[in-house]
Amino acid sequence: FGRAAHGVTGSDPCAYAQMAVDLVQHGTLLHRFPLAPLAVEVGIASWPTVHVGYHLPAPGESLAASVWPPGMSWLLAAGYGLAGERGLLAATPLLGLLALAAAGALTYDLFPERETSERLWLAAVAVFILATSRRQIELAVVPMSDVPAQMFSTLATWATVRAARRRALGWGVAAGAALGAAYLVRHTQLLMIAPMIAAARLFGPPRERWRWFLPAALAAAVLAVPDLWYHRIAFGSPFIPESEELANFALANVVPIARGLVVEFSRTNEYFYLLPFLAGGAWALWRSERPALALWVMWVATLILFHLPYSVLRLRGILSAMPAFAGVTAFGIVAWVRRWWPTNGRFGLAPALLIILPALALGARSRLTLRLPFGGQFSTFGYLNSDQRSAVEKMAQVVPPDGVIGSSLNSGAVDLYAGREAFRPAYWTETEFDKFLGAMDSAGRPVYLLRDGEEMDAPLDWARKRLCPTAIWNANLPFFSPDGQASDANVTLWQLTPSCAPASPSSFVSHSSLFPQEANLP
Repeated sequence: FGRAAHGVTGSDPCAYAQMAVDLVQHGTLLHRFPLAPLAVEVGIASWPTVHVGYHLPAPGESLAASVWPPGMSWLLAAGYGLAGERGLLAATPLLGLLALAAAGALTYDLFPERETSERLWLAAVAVFILATSRRQIELAVVPMSDVPAQMFSTLATWATVRAARRRALGWGVAAGAALGAAYLVRHTQLLMIAPMIAAARLFGPPRERWRWFLPAALAAAVLAVPDLWYHRIAFGSPFIPESEELANFALANVVPIARGLVVEFSRTNEYFYLLPFLAGGAWALWRSERPALALWVMWVATLILFHLPYSVLRLRGILSAMPAFAGVTAFGIVAWVRRWWPTNGRFGLAPALLIILPALALGARSRLTLRLPFGGQFSTFGYLNSDQRSAVEKMAQVVPPDGVIGSSLNSGAVDLYAGREAFRPAYWTETEFDKFLGAMDSAGRPVYLLRDGEEMDAPLDWARKRLCPTAIWNANLPFFSPDGQASDANVTLWQLTPSCAPASPSSFVSHSSLFPQEANLP
């Protein structure tokens, strides 16, 4: 919670937050893009007038739907409605805590025949591994769907195990509801049906293992109804998907994507130091707890094999499989300690050294992550710290209400926090950009360009041929590279003026000058 974002930018995080705000404030998940009809009117592409993460409005219209499912935004809207923006930004960290609890509960319940103390250790180690994953933390502090998808997927699996073992219809309803919620957040989480069926097959009594299935299916169907209704409203049919991501699937992607996943997974702040215990845990499970191993393998294999052809897959895309890796690794660590723990309670040097190996591995992996609550620099995709959030808000002090701001992936933050209409000029041709400038000039609206990414260099060069860009403001904000990655940098706002009259020194505003108590930014 101490590292939770103070604001959002980028594509996914900003779109999820914007949808939640629009739902609470205007009663719709659709967002208004007033520049889109103007682009159509002057005969230029309207795509650059909407933020990344949104569809184009219908011709002549300004309302547009997001390309992402609505479930995450409904969760954020609940937080926003209860506690304002603080509630919106705290929602994902809270869901992250619930994801850890679900992973611990599942790990504990998978081994009912073992001693309670051992089950508690298994759950605790699994939770620690998951909680100290750098990727897990990065995705738990910004409004992204990965952590909620993980939480609901883990809850669905845990509830299925309980429903199958106890023949309890209530747990069946819980399993279906969790699956339905996972689908609302991310549609591909329907793949969790496979490990859920495996759980029922592996842990339920032969004659009654499927009693839970019908109530689970009904609960999942009920949860899916709001999504189908939203699709009908936003896209004209319940069965039209939000995005066109299927175009990014190809068998040619499998090898390079698999290689990239291995590299990410094997980072020192992920599983590099834990790989021996992951392998040892799989072997120990094979020897003594094959049902649990089969469940975790089905979970991981289903999600990874489906997503491998996806050209933009990263580790975050399979974050919902991480509780399985954490569980197997935890089993390996506990098995290792039990193997070398002296039965007579007398520790020799060699057993003592062997027993502390897992602690050393966990410490080496998590040493930097565990320092995060105590300060230091932190950034991740879509993340705005308090100074950056203030900087975007203060942009409204130098841009009049009728001004329009061209930017890259910060366009959503400009809209959400500065309250200024934004566009992305890099996706126009030079001719289209000229037409847009002419339309703005005819309407008497000032135009500004925020150099917050390399893609903004071309529009600035186009502007210099006809106008006089004048630097009027700067601040430390995310600066986006062509691949969409961001790093914090000093970003300048340029006003496009018709003549290059000499500017007085006082006409330039640094974000730090809006806060006299702060030191000047570099």
